[in-house]
Amino acid sequence: MKLIKSLVPAILFSAIASTAITAQASNLDVYTSSNDFSGVTARVYQDGKPVEGAKIQLFSNGKILRSEQTTNNNGRADFNFIRGSSSVVIKVASAGKEKSQWVKLERSSNS
Repeated sequence: MKLIKSLVPAILFSAIASTAITAQASNLDVYTSSNDFSGVTARVYQDGKPVEGAKIQLFSNGKILRSEQTTNNNGRADFNFIRGSSSVVIKVASAGKEKSQWVKLERSSNS
């Protein structure tokens, strides 16, 4: 019985440590680019690979949901015709992880 009592904490510690290592190894990366004031492209990668089916939300003023999309097989989603904002927030959710990124919408010098 004493052996079992001493093994239980060791097993629990091993399971927790294993979960922490797995969570750290799984990185969610978001890359964004703007197209003048008319659009934003978001690309989502996890551990260096494109994520298909990630939910991407675009917020203006940091809190007003303007649009929502799901990434394609290349981990990409395009938001077009964004008006009335000088910056937006892209929020990504995939596999229980979330990440947000501000995107400043600037006119190109060619305009």
